[in-house]
Amino acid sequence: MAYKVGVLGSGEVGKTLAKGCRDHGYQTCIASRTREKLKEFAQAENIEFGTMKEAAADSDIIILAVAGIGVVDLVTSLKDTLKNKIVIDACNPIEGAPIDGVVQFFQLPGGLSLMEHLQNLAPDAKFVKAFNSVGSGRMVNPKFAEGRPSMFICGN
Repeated sequence: MAYKVGVLGSGEVGKTLAKGCRDHGYQTCIASRTREKLKEFAQAENIEFGTMKEAAADSDIIILAVAGIGVVDLVTSLKDTLKNKIVIDACNPIEGAPIDGVVQFFQLPGGLSLMEHLQNLAPDAKFVKAFNSVGSGRMVNPKFAEGRPSMFICGN
């Protein structure tokens, strides 16, 4: 069975992961809040495109690749759509642009990690945390002189 992957996010991480999924043989759709935002990219890369809701509804595996500050609202809005789907969370709890070179993180209720919080918001989804500890240039087929690196993944 060929899985369809929906990559939710129009930034560098979303584009990198969408191209990587396509290159590894997955039918792939990349999504943004507005459909037209990714039209040029998607057509140039031969990748389907749509809204977040369209991609989530039509995919077997969902990759969250949005700004950390927006992922809570996104998962809340897609809670029912994510039911029984694998959801790969590539987000970090970053609040916005660095201040004086220091990244600002947001805190979650009860000291939960971002993925724990998302799992609580959509308890019927199957969450996996991946890709959040490397830069986008190292997310797909990373190569190092020392050899193949380990990638950190965790989930329920």
